[in-house]
Amino acid sequence: MDSTTDFSVVFEGSYNDFNEQYSSLITLPLDRNRYSFIIHSIPEDTSKRDIKKLASRVSQHSDLFSLIDLKENFYERFSPNWPSFIDVMPS
Repeated sequence: MDSTTDFSVVFEGSYNDFNEQYSSLITLPLDRNRYSFIIHSIPEDTSKRDIKKLASRVSQHSDLFSLIDLKENFYERFSPNWPSFIDVMPS
């Protein structure tokens, strides 16, 4: 990433893929404010507590991130569970 880039989306994929690639993602060399993660397909039965843990873990490595349970059309609409995801976002 060059010095003129504000941030880069370094991960855009499913929850399962994120977990598989997590060890590589946490070794990225720049400050967290330079990275964005987009994680979709979070299992619908994931507890609010586990979503909060995920949000906390992701926010340690990415300033901007999106968590969503939709498996498709996640750019076209909000999930019915959107309020639950917003509630757990770190401030």
